[in-house]
Amino acid sequence: MTVTAALNPDRPIMPLKRNRSHPVRILAVALLTLTTALVAACDTTAPPGRPGPLTFDTMTPIALDVARLEVVDVYQAPMQDPNIDHTFPQTPTDAMRAWAQNRFRPEGSSGTARLIIQDASVRKEELPRTGGIAGIFTRDQSERLTAAMRVRLEIEGAARGGYAEARARRSVTLAEDISVAEREAAWASLTRDTLQALDEQFVETVNRELAPILR
Repeated sequence: MTVTAALNPDRPIMPLKRNRSHPVRILAVALLTLTTALVAACDTTAPPGRPGPLTFDTMTPIALDVARLEVVDVYQAPMQDPNIDHTFPQTPTDAMRAWAQNRFRPEGSSGTARLIIQDASVRKEELPRTGGIAGIFTRDQSERLTAAMRVRLEIEGAARGGYAEARARRSVTLAEDISVAEREAAWASLTRDTLQALDEQFVETVNRELAPILR
């Protein structure tokens, strides 16, 4: 059987529709694609890393005429506000312990040098902020951190005994919109600066008070 189709002369033939995009629409799509690509490129950028622990390998050790060095931590962190030292990635106590173990070296045949960590605290104080409309456009310093360190070096069982003490305190203020990475960097800097001040004072005291046991 043959099937034929006839055109209806009374029905007009409709032309095929072409998918013509408006030039403005094409430009908008291109811009959106470019913006998405740029955002994706920004998102793949690695965030700044956490500061590494403080090390003291480059310090010249102070030789003591004792057989042993003990580092004793008697500081008890409150573990609550206003103290925040326990939240540091490297606590001030850990930094002080690393400093002591690198700074002093036993080179004698008898006796003990006992370094006691008495204070390694960091306290936070909230600061007043600008209120009203002016506060919207003001970048305030919202908190002050104060670090305190105190140590005592006792010599026992050696030819000559004695002790030396030192303490240091440093402060820093932080902006209200500080990032997590910036905050941790500020913590590390505060620990380093306080410990450097402690070291300078302690070396002077040890040279004065414990000169007979220095080698």
